[in-house]
Amino acid sequence: MMNDEFACSERAEKCLNPIRSLVFGLKMNPNPDYEMVHLSLGDPTAFGYLGPPETAIDTLIEMARDPKSHGYVASYGQSNSFITPSQSLLTKYMNMWYVLHQSLNSHPRQNLDENRKYVSMADAAQRVPVLHCSALTKRFLVPGWRMGWIVVCDKFDLAPKLRQGLRNLTGKILGPNTVIQHCIPRILEETDEKFHNFVISTYRKNRDIAMKELSNLRGITLSRPTGAMYLIFKVDFEKTFRHLKDDLTFCMKMISAVSVFCLPLS
Repeated sequence: MMNDEFACSERAEKCLNPIRSLVFGLKMNPNPDYEMVHLSLGDPTAFGYLGPPETAIDTLIEMARDPKSHGYVASYGQSNSFITPSQSLLTKYMNMWYVLHQSLNSHPRQNLDENRKYVSMADAAQRVPVLHCSALTKRFLVPGWRMGWIVVCDKFDLAPKLRQGLRNLTGKILGPNTVIQHCIPRILEETDEKFHNFVISTYRKNRDIAMKELSNLRGITLSRPTGAMYLIFKVDFEKTFRHLKDDLTFCMKMISAVSVFCLPLS
């Protein structure tokens, strides 16, 4: 009996995060002459150059000392964190953010190109139900807090079952912790505009440097990012790199040559 293996469920065996499986499953042989650079990592806080606003840190400390932050709340979140309690749900694992349509016509914080017109999804909500997915994660540089939300915009009440279904799902994932939930209102209301401007200007500067340095490389075609933390490029496997099989092979060659790990997209 002691030699029998303990089996996990079939569902657990089939759970897979493709990106993490690739990143942690590769056998890398970096060049010892170069320090390893992980360009596959989409965490803006990883290297210490960017961090959350002081408002977020101060609020977190204060809320952690508040007795109201330590008990159970509804699985879909507590009402004082909502703009519209009946149509909002707090959830984990959201990596997008949402801005109230009524407060602006164009919003430079949403993208890296200042002249690009901002179009709110709320415009579409005048015709069909819209789910606004947002979060504290990337906008306030706290991805590890795992705090996001969904706002249901259903002007004509066309999706009541969808709203209830979302609430049912929150009972399964149990939602984010209450301490972070208590932080949401103050973080959204009190974070200085200068913080957001600094973050976007930093992204824009780094984007422009990368575009300039990589644009003259043979066999590489760049896609200019306007609102992402990744820069995507196309590799010419027909001519310049015809000796390589695919993008995974290209990435492995980059690691062995200069210790730079890019994320293959195929």
